[in-house]
Formats: sequence, structure tokens, C-alpha cells
Amino acid sequence: MLTITVLQQMPGGAYARIRAKDSAALIPMWSFFAPRPAIHDYEPLHRFIRCDGQPTPWMHTIEPQKRSLLDNIWAPQRRLRKSIFDMTSDLLPLIQERDVDAIETGPAYIGLRDYVLRLAREREDPEIAAVQFLVTLHGGYDESVDPEILFISKAHQLDKTPPTPPPTAGESPASERGRDGLLL
Repeated sequence: MLTITVLQQMPGGAYARIRAKDSAALIPMWSFFAPRPAIHDYEPLHRFIRCDGQPTPWMHTIEPQKRSLLDNIWAPQRRLRKSIFDMTSDLLPLIQERDVDAIETGPAYIGLRDYVLRLAREREDPEIAAVQFLVTLHGGYDESVDPEILFISKAHQLDKTPPTPPPTAGESPASERGRDGLLL
């Protein structure tokens, strides 16, 4: 039965006889990518805008990485990659609706914006004044498919205010509140 089930998964006409004789659908047929296989990738890119107004070239928000066998066991960087992928995927329905207010106030947009702002701050480059990101649709490894830009964010100014230092041993953390009212 296992062999027949495995053969049933093969595409094409060679195993159509098995499918034709299984009118009661007793042999399982799994289609992992059904009903439509994923043929495109969505990827966020970002760029920095310098104080003189000149943008940098677009950069990968998550750099492509070669995978090793160890990644099957231990790959903590995958959480970040998955988070960025999920935020990008969550933006897609809003992009299709073309509701800019819903896009810019949604958690996926805010998360991507904040991540790109963090990348700019980590550079510690005084010439960076703002950041911008976009969502692109491309063919993944299929280089014959030209990328398509689905959405470009507005430019977000980089806050040059240094972060508030953590409270010292004698201070109460409850008295330290950030801009958003959350404890620092």
C-alpha cells in the first residue's frame, strides 16, 4: 500500500492507471503545493537616504545565505528570516486592496519599518537621514522572470535621538517610560 501511495504522487500519465482504478479514493493523494504551486517569491528590499537626499542602491533586507548541514539541527537565524517573510506576506492582501492607511498602520508594515530603521541605526552612519523599503515579486531561482515591484514605502526619517539609558540600581523602572508608554 505504501508503494502504491508513493507512486500515486508522481505527476504525469504513467500512474494515471492507478488513479483511474481508484474510484473510491482509497489511495491517498497528497499535493503539498495544491491547489497552485508557489512559483514566485516575495522579498523586501530597503535603501538608506542620505542627508543630501541621495538614496543608496536597494539592498536585501535579509541577505541570502548558503545553508549547511548544521542548519537542519541548529539555525537560530531562521527566526528572523521567517519573521521578515511573514511580515512581507501579511502586507500582500493590504497591498492588493491599495488602502495606504491600512498598510501604514498595520503591524506588518510597522514591523518592517522598525527593522529597517534598526539596520540604519546599527550602521552608525551620520549621513543616513531616512530609510525606505519595498516589496518585490520575483521568480526566486528562475532568473528568466523579471522582478515586479508591488509596493514602495514612504521615506521614514531616522530618529537621531540617542536611546534612553537603562535605569541605575537606585531608580525604579516604573518611572522610566518610552515614547510609546511602554517600560524601557
